[in-house]
Amino acid sequence: GLLLLFNGPLWHWELNEQRPIAAAAELARSADPELSIALWSQSERPSLSWQSQRRLQPLSKLGLSAGPVQLLSPPEAPIPEVAGQQCRQQRSSEDGWSLWLCAPNP
Repeated sequence: GLLLLFNGPLWHWELNEQRPIAAAAELARSADPELSIALWSQSERPSLSWQSQRRLQPLSKLGLSAGPVQLLSPPEAPIPEVAGQQCRQQRSSEDGWSLWLCAPNP
């Protein structure tokens, strides 16, 4: 089992973890459970999904729905720009992670 883990993509991903994710996981847990949540400006991070108790995928994998979507962005990420939607920051953490709500333009 360990040999499979060491050869798989998750092992390499966990070794390359650069930013602490506890604050990001807390933001994701505090997000509206009725709305979809996606990662902005980064690829999927399994440990972040595990700690937040929600599956967090890049917006490109989640796709856009007709309704609002929540985005979790890392420090130094640009302000989210989603076609046909206006994004506003809901909350942020001390270490720079931000939770955004993007809703269709009126």
